[in-house]
Amino acid sequence: MAKDDVNELAIKALERGDSIDEYLPFMAKDDVNELAIKAFERGDSINKYLRFMAKDDVNELAIKALERGDSIDEYLPFMAKDDVNELAIKALERGDSIGGYLPFMAKDDVNELAIKALERGDSIDEYLPFMAKDDVTQLALKILRSKKK
Repeated sequence: MAKDDVNELAIKALERGDSIDEYLPFMAKDDVNELAIKAFERGDSINKYLRFMAKDDVNELAIKALERGDSIDEYLPFMAKDDVNELAIKALERGDSIGGYLPFMAKDDVNELAIKALERGDSIDEYLPFMAKDDVTQLALKILRSKKK
């Protein structure tokens, strides 16, 4: 069955008020994205659509969700690590916790943010499980050396 046929069946199911969950894996990403946007605009959860969307589209909706004050925890597993990092930096600038972002970030990015947190005098406890062991060791040595002075 062609994607266009699946999309048409899904739209008819939606019009009837039926679930389209079984159609989503077989639909074109653009069509899933359109459905997600409509659900987002209605204020509905888009969690069921996220795994079938392009990462760029997920990122766009995550930014919009943040702008309207929504949590983006459900979006994070489906986003590119670089995009998660950018949003984590913005969350820190707003004074928000980024604990939920850390598992979906690159270790180097987590390390960089941990160093900045230390420079601000903040705790880095939530960062540690998501950092490379070598980075944790280097930070610990840096802290110990600074306390000796």
